[in-house]
Amino acid sequence: MAFSLRDPKTLRLIVTGLLGGAAVYVFLATSYLPVNYPVAAAKIKDLKADYEKKSNDLARAKQSVADLPRFQAEFAALHERYEMAAELLPTDKEMPGVLRRLTLAGQQCGIQFESFRPDPEVRKDHYTEVPIQLKIVGGYHQVGQFLAEIANMERIMKVSNLQVNVNPKAQDDPEMTTSCDLMITVYTLNPEGAAGASTTTNASTGGKANGSSK
Repeated sequence: MAFSLRDPKTLRLIVTGLLGGAAVYVFLATSYLPVNYPVAAAKIKDLKADYEKKSNDLARAKQSVADLPRFQAEFAALHERYEMAAELLPTDKEMPGVLRRLTLAGQQCGIQFESFRPDPEVRKDHYTEVPIQLKIVGGYHQVGQFLAEIANMERIMKVSNLQVNVNPKAQDDPEMTTSCDLMITVYTLNPEGAAGASTTTNASTGGKANGSSK
């Protein structure tokens, strides 16, 4: 059977074939029709998840920046409290001065030191305990005044192992009626602990923290 391009039926068949081929191409080779929809939907889902993650990260970053002044103020207040507490703790270099003040307080109260013996130090993380064994004699009120002077000193000290007795040598000096054995624990600030706090402050605030010392 011969085909003639002038035959309307033949022309319709050719046009129908071309349209059908175009439709198959569009359906299979483009992203506009349902055959590629699952792929496009998955890509959109991934992009949406990535967008939401970056949005959340951005929101947290903005919140951190907004809270930075508050964090800095809280840190400055904490460091100020640390500096105030550090003033109550002498460093190792200040210990001779502390011992002189103890001796001077005893002399002003009218007591006598029969023994003054430092024991081995006990080192902690940020401070060191320096125990000192004392044996003093004096009047009852003088001994009490000396203990009060220790309690009122600016430095942190602790009195323990307190034993008050009648002075067996009172007959030699009637004013020295009382004998007292005690331990005074002086707390000193470890230099490396103070340096670590200062370094942390400088790193966090970008400058040198001001503190006072007595």
